[in-house]
Amino acid sequence: AIIVVNLRSVLWQLKDLPALWRTSRIDASLWLVAFFAVIFTDANTGVMIGIGFSLITVIFRFQWPYCCVLGRIEHTDIYKNIALTPNAKEIDGIKMFRCEGPLFFSSADHFQSCLYSMTVNPRKLILQKRRYERRLRSLKRFLSIVPNGRRQNAAAVAAAAETGAESDATISVAPSTENHFAPMPETSDVHHVIIDMSCCSFIDSAGWATFNRIVGDFQEAGIAVYLCNCRFAIRAMLSNAGISRIDKRAIFLTNHDAVCAALSDMSRLNERDWLIYDSHARQRSEDLNHRRRHFVSRRPSDASETGQSRFLLSSEDDSSSD
Repeated sequence: AIIVVNLRSVLWQLKDLPALWRTSRIDASLWLVAFFAVIFTDANTGVMIGIGFSLITVIFRFQWPYCCVLGRIEHTDIYKNIALTPNAKEIDGIKMFRCEGPLFFSSADHFQSCLYSMTVNPRKLILQKRRYERRLRSLKRFLSIVPNGRRQNAAAVAAAAETGAESDATISVAPSTENHFAPMPETSDVHHVIIDMSCCSFIDSAGWATFNRIVGDFQEAGIAVYLCNCRFAIRAMLSNAGISRIDKRAIFLTNHDAVCAALSDMSRLNERDWLIYDSHARQRSEDLNHRRRHFVSRRPSDASETGQSRFLLSSEDDSSSD
């Protein structure tokens, strides 16, 4: 009874519990734990239990921060959480990720797992690429021991396997070699990953190690990584050589700047691929025209103006008549 009388001011706060629950369920849970601990034990023990539970909630918030994927609201340069904003849409080929917490030793694994699951897993692409390269190398070693009479068929299959095209060529030397052939590794539709650092207050050494490993995985998979909304402390650490593997030109002031740069970079890549294809096509066309001119110039009908060509034509006619 004495405890209840002393806690009458706390009991008056029960009417504020529904509003506190709507505001923050963690804070409401903390209040309930401390309240019942004081009621069923003594005041000192209840306070210690409340402090312990409060530390657990702080560790929980820092170790497993909230992560989300951002999308662009149409006709604006505003990017919001796509899970909470129905009007926010993702941009084709670009994934924008945000982790609402610091990147340090306790949250580094959670940051990496959420990034890979919400955007694209580069390690899966790398594994598929390495498996395909190993099978392609074993195929080339097999071609080196194929007999000359059957090498043409095997070369056709090797070319088809290397380009990913289907081929009707078969190898009858060793049926077990069918296991060496595999489809081309899957390519991701995502070509840029943008990490929003606006909610990241600091990064420790373990966080930088995880971040560099993430950037290395994406680069090996052929996916560019951009940063945006970095705080001054993080930008200062990024300016130090040897700390981060990301290029300074991949750090942008806002989300929209990073998206525009990614779209521009992708357009240049498409143009470069088209120019490479066009140069190869032009070279093949020139080679074909050269062979055609060389072949036409050797025909007697093209040199009919000279007496020698007429003699060749008449001799051919005589031989045909005979």
